[in-house]
Amino acid sequence: MERHTESLRKLFAATAKDIRVLIIKLMDRLHNARTLQFVPVEEKRTRIAQETLEIYAPIADRLGMSVAKQELEDAAFPFALPKEYEKTRELLKERKKENEKRLEKVEKDLKRELGETGLRAFRTEARIKGIYSLYRKLERKGWDIAKIYDILALRIIFPEVADCYAALGVIHAHWRPVPGKIKDYIAFPKPNGYQSIHTTVYTGDGGALEIQVRTEAQHREALFGIASHLAYKEVQKGSKDKRRGLNWMRQFFPSLGFGDSPTKQIETNAAQVKGSVPAWVTELAHAHDIDKSEQYLDTLKEDFFSHRVFVFTPKGDVIDLPIDATPIDFAYAVHSDVGNKMSGARVNGKMVALDTALRNGDMVDIITKPSAKPSRKWHDIAKTNMAKKHIRAALAAMEKKT
Repeated sequence: MERHTESLRKLFAATAKDIRVLIIKLMDRLHNARTLQFVPVEEKRTRIAQETLEIYAPIADRLGMSVAKQELEDAAFPFALPKEYEKTRELLKERKKENEKRLEKVEKDLKRELGETGLRAFRTEARIKGIYSLYRKLERKGWDIAKIYDILALRIIFPEVADCYAALGVIHAHWRPVPGKIKDYIAFPKPNGYQSIHTTVYTGDGGALEIQVRTEAQHREALFGIASHLAYKEVQKGSKDKRRGLNWMRQFFPSLGFGDSPTKQIETNAAQVKGSVPAWVTELAHAHDIDKSEQYLDTLKEDFFSHRVFVFTPKGDVIDLPIDATPIDFAYAVHSDVGNKMSGARVNGKMVALDTALRNGDMVDIITKPSAKPSRKWHDIAKTNMAKKHIRAALAAMEKKT
């Protein structure tokens, strides 16, 4: 445990200097996950698979690398949770043909509708939900697969953002949207940079289907996340540059470059990547005050890599928190001083109890008073290790004064 924890700390320390370290580590782990069937010891197979699901797939998710995330999850799932994997696979098999027929019909109708309104510069593709992601959602829905509308989703990819909103109007004019299932991540991107419009519509055959609308640039970032910033160069309109694949490779192997010398390319890349490291990576790299290995791993799993909710400050800034986080966690995520002086909280304009579970899209306003101070009860209510750590420190400081 100690050796593993120290290895993770060193990884984040190196990553804080150059994000490519983490990208290469993720690719190395993906190779390990794909070859788990060749690991002879069952205990070791299970450990690697669980670690992949709990640490490495969530890292890929927080970096916005959805392709890597799904492949890591789906490669490790059968070895980490074999019974759950089989149960999910059987449920998926029952619904697959029905969903495929529905998607095919909606795609055909949608192309006709968009064409009639003059929207012709687009392409479509199907998105199949990863089996581990489906399992997690089934758990939340009481294993009722009829409540899950995004096993298959239809993506429509346009050149410009304006086209996306025009297409959304066409979609809702033709199909009735499911209430509460419209999410505009273009106007409010996820903290990992993901942008897209999601809407779920009733398809008229007793079912529903999720449709995702985005631009080509947003699609590339949704697939490859932070790696797309390092890897791809925008091709000027009208350019016939076919070397983008080599440009991508050059980021990792400067000696393959053309034009700049390898040394110059390394210097250029290092300068580009320095500002690309997310704040949470730097935070993990400097988490030296967490001494116990178990506590460090708990912080990773609960504060950084658990299922997330995205809530807003009154100014519209996005705060990324674990699921079931409370206004206490929100306050300390904003700043320790805000947490320590909190006297109450409003969620969506209404006063709420401090143990209220926050939901996606909530707007949270923390009320502070100079005389306010944290209590031991707050420590029990808080979900994040970061909030608990600040509360413990504040309580210890108050005890010293008395």
